[in-house]
Amino acid sequence: MSHSSDKETQIHALLQQFDSLELAEDYGVLCGLLCMLEETSAATLWREHSSLLEIADDNGLALLEKMILRVHSELFSDDYEFDLLLPEDSDDLQMRLYALSNYCRGFISGAGLGGLQRLDQLDPDISSFFQDLGVIAEGSIETSHSEEDEISYTEISEYVRAGTMLVARDQVSTKQRVVH
Repeated sequence: MSHSSDKETQIHALLQQFDSLELAEDYGVLCGLLCMLEETSAATLWREHSSLLEIADDNGLALLEKMILRVHSELFSDDYEFDLLLPEDSDDLQMRLYALSNYCRGFISGAGLGGLQRLDQLDPDISSFFQDLGVIAEGSIETSHSEEDEISYTEISEYVRAGTMLVARDQVSTKQRVVH
């Protein structure tokens, strides 16, 4: 089985086991933590705060553990395979928007749990990204379910995906500059 189809199978299984809105927020928390902390610390903190672990059966727990490892490697991969783990494109647009909003809220929370305190201490592009996430996290996006709304959703979710990877890489770069 290829890496891509294995990943798709894992994502599908996660979406089947957990509520997609709750999964999106917990996933956002994990991503925010992984951007701010090294993998072991981020995973430990996420386990302490994840509401999914309380409701997961053994299979769900195994899927979540695989998700942690996969997400960390994807965030820092040169292949740009990182995904936001949002509902499928065939799902209702409003539900996908709520899930994106939940991911953004979770990402901000995870970054805060991971030590982010002040946006003015970040690179201006990263600071601007966090401000944009705050707007998206408010979840007050209305939709008429038009083709234009679908295109806008795709653009916004791609912006959030790319921005998440940018934050991860920026924080690694910042940590390396502090160490040396």
